[in-house]
Amino acid sequence: TYFFGAYEFLGFTQPMDAYYENLKQQGFRILTLAHSKDQITTPANMELLGNVVLSDEIKDNTKETFDYFESQGVEVKIISGDNHVAVYGVARKAGFKEEARAIDMTKVSDENFERVVLEHDIFGRVTPEQKEKMVTVLQNAGKTVAMSGDGVNDVLALKKADISFAMNGATSAAKSVSNIVFLTDDFAVFYDILMEGR
Repeated sequence: TYFFGAYEFLGFTQPMDAYYENLKQQGFRILTLAHSKDQITTPANMELLGNVVLSDEIKDNTKETFDYFESQGVEVKIISGDNHVAVYGVARKAGFKEEARAIDMTKVSDENFERVVLEHDIFGRVTPEQKEKMVTVLQNAGKTVAMSGDGVNDVLALKKADISFAMNGATSAAKSVSNIVFLTDDFAVFYDILMEGR
């Protein structure tokens, strides 16, 4: 049986070595190909065959967009299903604030959930239900929440947010529940929307 996915979910007992940890810190995402001699449905006794290392394309104006929202008192939080270290690395390359705090949401208990959401900026391995709950936590803290997402896993949070945005390349499910659908995949459009609203 062959498995292809995130290293940490493939049942390896040894931690990924420093080389791959370094890649994640630089913002690369890593998909691992592994093999078991048994026909199984849950990864076990895996042999590492190789890795695919992916890099996100960052638009030139991303840092300016982050800086503008910070100057306007808008708090930006980055929510992802990917590894939080890799997401943090991408965010830093994109010009997100240096002091950002990132966390793996698979490690967060229910009793710490609210505090973690309010205190952190970058969230990795977030489930669809957690995304929706995060929106609720922010709303209960007196925040007006705008949510942007592009996948089916974002639908619950998009519906819960005060206003929701979907990119042009988003799934039809995300587009159908969003208040605004961009005709491009450029976050800089947020600036134009804010100016139009004012």
